[in-house]
Amino acid sequence: MEWISPDDKIYKKVLQPSPFGIKPFENSEVKLKFTDCPPDLELFNDTPLIIGENDGDVGRLLDICICTMRLNERATFTLNLGLEQICAVIELIDLKFDGYIYEWDARKRYDLAQKHNNRGSKYFSEKNHYEAAHKFTKALKLINSIPIAVEPIPKTIDGVKVADINGFKERLYNNLASCYFRAKLYDLVIPLCQKALTFNSNNVKALYKIGVAYAGEKDFEKAQGALKKAIELEPLNKACAEYLGTVEEKLKEANARSDNLMKKMMQMSLSKQN
Repeated sequence: MEWISPDDKIYKKVLQPSPFGIKPFENSEVKLKFTDCPPDLELFNDTPLIIGENDGDVGRLLDICICTMRLNERATFTLNLGLEQICAVIELIDLKFDGYIYEWDARKRYDLAQKHNNRGSKYFSEKNHYEAAHKFTKALKLINSIPIAVEPIPKTIDGVKVADINGFKERLYNNLASCYFRAKLYDLVIPLCQKALTFNSNNVKALYKIGVAYAGEKDFEKAQGALKKAIELEPLNKACAEYLGTVEEKLKEANARSDNLMKKMMQMSLSKQN
């Protein structure tokens, strides 16, 4: 048996090799036969599955397992999920290969990224921020794989407007930042909002999130700057105004502590001279 993931979460033992042919990849359609496994997995027998669309920790690990197989190969897989372990014998009985990402045109990548974004938005609305983050991340990987770093920058690539691609990137970075924002993972929120703001420096939602995140990281000056700009763009934004008041109060307290410290240091210096 050999492990096939760097974090030792998946082990594989080949029972029936198939040395020839391609392996499944992102967006490939497969049919599988599950045996010696939990009853839930048997429900997927002979049912078409799309690589990349299987959600949850088990689904994502299964995708990794399947992408190591060739047609007609049969193997035992052991999935380590913390305190839980899942074992299954899987046979790949059908494969419709959809090419590699680098072979796809911009339209195909864009449309698939939209599909993942829509699913991520659904998870987010259900307050399942963990799954939403996975979907937004997958969409970002696809949209960022579209090569546009050429001069002069074209207006369209494979029928997709470059402006639409950049606008989509802005939304995805902002969406992913929202997932981490809800979890108060401010060290992750800041770089994602910075990315969103490179596409649109007037994105009020990104300015609000990065302002709160800077405050969470005790950088009150940057928080103040971001929130002030957000209010300049939307003067009636109550959330920004209320949080700006909190930030400015914290900034006053921090400045007062700094002033008191400087006074004490000066007094100590003068007393030593005397």
